[in-house]
Amino acid sequence: QVGQLAATYLLDRGFRHFGFFGDSQRDFSLQREASFRAAIEAARWSIALSSVMFRGASVALPPARWACRSS
Repeated sequence: QVGQLAATYLLDRGFRHFGFFGDSQRDFSLQREASFRAAIEAARWSIALSSVMFRGASVALPPARWACRSS
């Protein structure tokens, strides 16, 4: 899965703050988010939600998703 590969790549390189930006209207993007989220959570991180809006965009953009260390 693409999302899992991306998360593993970032985790292996010591990154500790993550974001996911996708299209909530596309199945492939939802699948990428799910596999990204699963890999981050398997590494004992959690995903928090943050909305991002761009003025003038023709399509409403989904929220960005940021990871933070679990307690």
